[in-house]
Amino acid sequence: MSFDLRHCYSDGHRFTHELAQTAAYTIMEELVDAHVDNPRRSGRERKAIERFAPSAPDDMALSIHAPAAMPVSKAAGASRQVKRRSSDEPFQNAAKRRKTSTSVAMITAEGAAGSTAESVDDENIPVTSNATTYSDMISAQPDTNGQGATSSRGNASPRTSATTARVQAKAQSIPSPDARPEPCGAPLVHAETRQALCETLPYYRSYQSSSYTADGLVYSALLSHDASGMGYVDSEVVIMRSSGHCGRDESGRMVQVTDQKEDEANVRSFRQSKEEQVALIVIASKQNLDIPVKLPHEFCVLDYFQITDIWSAQSNGKKCFMYRLEKMYRDTKSWWDAKDSPDCPHPPTFPQPAARMTCSTCNEESPQVYTEGWLCLNGGCAKFWMFGRKQAPENLTYNKEFLAERTQWPTYIEPPMSIIPDLPQPTSEDEATFAFSRFGWKGIVCPLCGRCNARRRWEEWRCETKDCSFVYEVKQPILTHRAVMDGHAVAFTGHAPPKNNIEPPVIKKQTEFLGGWRMNTYEMLPGNKVVHFQANERVNAVPGGAHDLFRAVQKDGVGLQRFPMHVKMGSGEFLASHFSVNYGMPYEYVVDVEQNAFRDAPPAILTALHRCEWAATQSLGLGTFQPFNELLAVGYFEDGKMGFHDDGEESLGPVIATLSLGGSAKMTFKMKDRYYKGLTKTGKYNPNEFVPPGAALEEERKELNELYGNIPDEDFNQLRLKMYAENKDKLRKASPVLVTVKLLHGDIIIMNGGEMQKYYVHKVESTGKVRFGLTCRHVKKELVDASQHWKGEHGPQTEKVNYEGTCGIS
Repeated sequence: MSFDLRHCYSDGHRFTHELAQTAAYTIMEELVDAHVDNPRRSGRERKAIERFAPSAPDDMALSIHAPAAMPVSKAAGASRQVKRRSSDEPFQNAAKRRKTSTSVAMITAEGAAGSTAESVDDENIPVTSNATTYSDMISAQPDTNGQGATSSRGNASPRTSATTARVQAKAQSIPSPDARPEPCGAPLVHAETRQALCETLPYYRSYQSSSYTADGLVYSALLSHDASGMGYVDSEVVIMRSSGHCGRDESGRMVQVTDQKEDEANVRSFRQSKEEQVALIVIASKQNLDIPVKLPHEFCVLDYFQITDIWSAQSNGKKCFMYRLEKMYRDTKSWWDAKDSPDCPHPPTFPQPAARMTCSTCNEESPQVYTEGWLCLNGGCAKFWMFGRKQAPENLTYNKEFLAERTQWPTYIEPPMSIIPDLPQPTSEDEATFAFSRFGWKGIVCPLCGRCNARRRWEEWRCETKDCSFVYEVKQPILTHRAVMDGHAVAFTGHAPPKNNIEPPVIKKQTEFLGGWRMNTYEMLPGNKVVHFQANERVNAVPGGAHDLFRAVQKDGVGLQRFPMHVKMGSGEFLASHFSVNYGMPYEYVVDVEQNAFRDAPPAILTALHRCEWAATQSLGLGTFQPFNELLAVGYFEDGKMGFHDDGEESLGPVIATLSLGGSAKMTFKMKDRYYKGLTKTGKYNPNEFVPPGAALEEERKELNELYGNIPDEDFNQLRLKMYAENKDKLRKASPVLVTVKLLHGDIIIMNGGEMQKYYVHKVESTGKVRFGLTCRHVKKELVDASQHWKGEHGPQTEKVNYEGTCGIS
């Protein structure tokens, strides 16, 4: 075999899929060596490259042939230049530092290379119009009226139809099952869910947008769906559309629906990063149809890229911004090249840049981006997107010379972050609480397989890749309650002063005192109340009190984990932010929590259950209280929270009690928007519905409802519409918070009343380092399978506990 470099300088320096299938291939070991030796790579990256990079067969004969002369249009020496710190500093390519005895693969092939393309919006469908894609797509030609192809579905506009045609062409070019070739290597970092990606990688924390920006700069971009079909991806170049501004057209397809603006944060961040030469990291999703290979994982990190061009384009008749990115390190073959594709030119070549022209109207210069001809790409110019006096079509193809341009990046430019983040490590200052801090809550990249793993278990990180044995533990000392208290918190020896806030129409009842407890009662509705038991140091310090319970829950390891939620949040499962485990009768809520019987519970769980039962009987009386048969333990790390929700499951009794241990928290109550505004999510109004005190337009709605059935329905609806139209400003905001409770270590909160969970929601926000919320309920046995009843059985309390913190025993 022989390897001829002259076949590697066309589009993206890569062979077509068809050519790659017939070409003999082996990896050039010296490229791996250079990649590892590159001083701009971190130590962890070099080790990972050695682990993941493909190796050459031992029996392969290796040599190299020098390239033949290049065509005039791609003459050697013509390249794109970037600003340097020193004009006489030479460009040092990592290839010059390679070993002289390394082996090089030999490949003989004829043909030119091509690749497909992609862009970035999560909710959009990708497509490209490049004529030299690996899937041999047919180039879309401009139509005579500049409107694109005719729609074959519904009443879609001509512009929408042009986008749809590109989407369909892209999808049809990739057979099902996916017949794209396997990649030649593997990503350094990958993830199987978007949540794991965002919780693990500091350079990508965007759950919805395709790019992650912070402080006016862009740090990463995700190649997923693209509504415009204007994206492009090959081994070294990415073209992507600025995200957002998309919606569904008449046919239900996702298209761009509004113009993108120059002053938008995303556009400004890309321009600033381009000007400052800040490298970003590109991530590809399996939803991206432009990647020339089958991605081995749901999300794969590609490499470092620099922004080279930003221009305005048109999608579905709306203005959008396009970004061209170049791979920063070209001295090694991209892992997302096809398995049997040729190696990259060595040293890297720099073809002649595409032709550039200046618009006679706006005097702005731009390259010829599209094959069909030069266009003014200034979105603010009168000649924008015009071929002469005619509007240009939207299904244009990218100019090969524009795709082939390459930039000499100075070696002194270093990316701001490592592709592989370090494993979390405590410092001497935060060692005691590090495992529960925001840093300890983040995910990790497995050093064995490169997978991003969210922290599922309270006590450790565990790689979720099948057959991967990596487990990462961080020391978790048993903390005292003082170690997690707020910096200025006081341990009250007498009755703790109230630090709660209420708003009308909530009624504060007379404060009661029970031993060392202060009991604050807030009436939400008649017969529906919130009771806050405020503990003090004396109450918490008794044997079996909150101090002992806090240590026991940490020591016993009650089985806390993060479980998937019963809602779909983007790609794959979505874990709740809190850690939880259930004991007793099965309790089903938005999180698919693990169910355990009381007989298998650690002693601390039953001790907490009895403590909550005591508090419930004190506030409600023995005659009206049903004993608890279920306890949900929830663990919160630093700043952990549980958003607004209700505990209104049909299977639950009217009384719910929560014991708070460890750090402090803020618990807030408000009316559900459904009842506050009187409208369902779909805008329906029910005149027979109860209007709670404090609801928006309370008196107006009551007066209107009295007319229902006494006047024609048409007149009633007119009055209803008039009432909401005249008060639309009042209804823009969500329902206000009515009760705010400051929960401290040892406090108990009781919610009681059949209507409490129907009309109100509550939220819990932890403010300390680590906190446990142990919530007890009564689950109605008649609504649970009889085979599960035994789980809620527990014996009576045998030990006497001084619940009141007095000298006697309660």
